[in-house]
Amino acid sequence: KSKTKMPKYKNLNWEDLPEDAVEAANLIGYDQESWDTDGNVPLYETKGMMDLEQEEREAVCFLGLDIFKHPDYNKWWENIDEELRVYIENIGYDQTSWDEDVLLVDLPIEQKYWEELEDQEREAAVFLGWTQSTWDGTEETQNEEGGEEEAEEEEAEEEEAEEEE
Repeated sequence: KSKTKMPKYKNLNWEDLPEDAVEAANLIGYDQESWDTDGNVPLYETKGMMDLEQEEREAVCFLGLDIFKHPDYNKWWENIDEELRVYIENIGYDQTSWDEDVLLVDLPIEQKYWEELEDQEREAAVFLGWTQSTWDGTEETQNEEGGEEEAEEEEAEEEEAEEEE
């Protein structure tokens, strides 16, 4: 099966970003100039991966940026912090796939929906910043209470409307 991912905001100019994407970008240190001119996540320059708040990691994933671009991950397998390595292993990497720069989309876990993830896989995904909506590719706005349920309800309503036509 193939999953449809959420829109990736990283390729949009600042003025084209929806409000929730601007809020997420601001949270991780972007302003209009840095968003439009620099490919590096500003927060990565000042905080180690283990020091990032959960909402900061989620903002990176929400925007479609690569969490693995953090300098703490830009290392050979044997040089990665052991605590980080556990999460990376639970996502599906091993020394060979990591050192050969295999992309997450090429790992078997990428074909699983959130509900299909084993507990340790889900725990690793959460630590790395994914939420059910960013993992499954469903619509949800950043920091919206009940967003996942609302998105599921809207999707069900759209399907019903299509069936009635």
